[in-house]
Amino acid sequence: LAGGEPGRRYAQPVVLTDVVRTAAAEIEAYARVDAPAAEDVWVAAHAVRDIVHLLAELLDNATAFSPPHTRVRVLIQDDGDAATLSIIDSGIGMSDEQIAEANRRLTQPIHLTSDLVGTMGLLVVARLAARHGVHVRLGRGPMGGTIAEVRLPGELLVATPPGAVPRLRLRPTTPVRAI
Repeated sequence: LAGGEPGRRYAQPVVLTDVVRTAAAEIEAYARVDAPAAEDVWVAAHAVRDIVHLLAELLDNATAFSPPHTRVRVLIQDDGDAATLSIIDSGIGMSDEQIAEANRRLTQPIHLTSDLVGTMGLLVVARLAARHGVHVRLGRGPMGGTIAEVRLPGELLVATPPGAVPRLRLRPTTPVRAI
């Protein structure tokens, strides 16, 4: 918000699944976030830190405004020239007026005032999104709650980097009994 450059810098692209997991790790209720598997979508190194922070703000809101026993789902859709993440919670949702106001603030970031301190996360999301041409929109979930849709433009996505090693899927092993 203040224009500084805090946090870790990334030298290599990061798979979008790991970007989501890193964002979830930054919030208190990280264990409630169901991260997707999208091993073929990579985020350019220069944008990773900001996208992690943007997603962490949205994930934090999703977990804070939904019952503690519910899960927050993240879905990824690769459109070829862009990727859309949907963050879906099962909270009480927002009124049409609240959604409209939040979406207005996401597209037209305003200065933080004492009246808006409780919604500072939206300002952070709006500024980070504007910095990278990301489109964020809130809406109603199909079963109540809220959906935050985050569309990452193709300029932030890269092809699977040369030399990238596919992740190993570890399976639980059967314990070996000593003889």
